[in-house]
Amino acid sequence: MKFEQKIKQLMERTRNPFEIQRYFDATSKVKLSEIRAVMKANQSDLPGWGRPCLQRHIISRRKAYAQSWPDADLQTIIDHKRLHDQGRVIMCQGRDGEYIIQYAIPVRGRPLRCAAYFYGG
Repeated sequence: MKFEQKIKQLMERTRNPFEIQRYFDATSKVKLSEIRAVMKANQSDLPGWGRPCLQRHIISRRKAYAQSWPDADLQTIIDHKRLHDQGRVIMCQGRDGEYIIQYAIPVRGRPLRCAAYFYGG
């Protein structure tokens, strides 16, 4: 694979396949499936990342015993809370092993009409 060594270097900093893909989007197009193939070759599993079909919706994750979400993800979470109040995404959490995962799943079609949950009216 063309970028295998660079993917392995980035994996030392982060195990998030989406952060690795964002790095490559700036320079070249690397498919998420290629990144995951390299990750799976190094480990038999991707522990702590939830179900593969939901991984593209991850906006943050933390250890279950951590007091709060990582500081690097706080602005992303705030932005998605606003989108949730507008009815454009559904925010939910899941757990995989010792990690709690924050998801933001886009709503298809028209935004949902519901009372604002995070920021009031």
